[in-house]
Amino acid sequence: MLYINYIFSIVIGYLIGSIPFGYVLVKIFHKRDIREFGSGNIGATNVYRAGYKELGIATFILDAAKALIAIFFISQIEIIFSNNANVSENVRNASLIGGFFAVIGHMYSIFLRGKGGKGVSTMIGYFFYISIPMTIIGLISWILCFRLSKYSSLSSLFLTGTTTLYALIFLPKNAKFAVLAVAILVIYRHRENIKRLIKNEEKKIQ
Repeated sequence: MLYINYIFSIVIGYLIGSIPFGYVLVKIFHKRDIREFGSGNIGATNVYRAGYKELGIATFILDAAKALIAIFFISQIEIIFSNNANVSENVRNASLIGGFFAVIGHMYSIFLRGKGGKGVSTMIGYFFYISIPMTIIGLISWILCFRLSKYSSLSSLFLTGTTTLYALIFLPKNAKFAVLAVAILVIYRHRENIKRLIKNEEKKIQ
């Protein structure tokens, strides 16, 4: 029964994470396909850079909320159907799995034929569930890096690094693994940005 719950967590997390809010918002309010602008990404940065600043902010909030919404539904269902003494541990494990797959859903959306964003906003929502202090430190590091560099990608990578370091030092084993796994995925999704940063070809946000 426990494995069925975890499979359910994977499915729910992935489907909720797959909702492409950046694509949907630009389509609704401007009748445009955000994938035709800039980097072709559906995330908050590309929506903002395309000139839709308010929608970019809304995209960030909604993409971050995806992980938390998935975790909320998963935890409630786990509580309802769990009938053993380890319910809190089961809820925690199911939520960690569901939140992780919400990030994967954002990166590889079933609604966009496997395409998606780079996962940073959804990662932030997921990390907020795992550890609020870690997330606050990560956001502060993003702000500081962005103010100095004006590179959204570099700031996102810096956020990923600081949160991973925090997790490795302070968090329990299962949370360490979850944070590290998400960090690896986010860095991989930024591989082209890393190449452009090295070549000094990455675009800044003014």
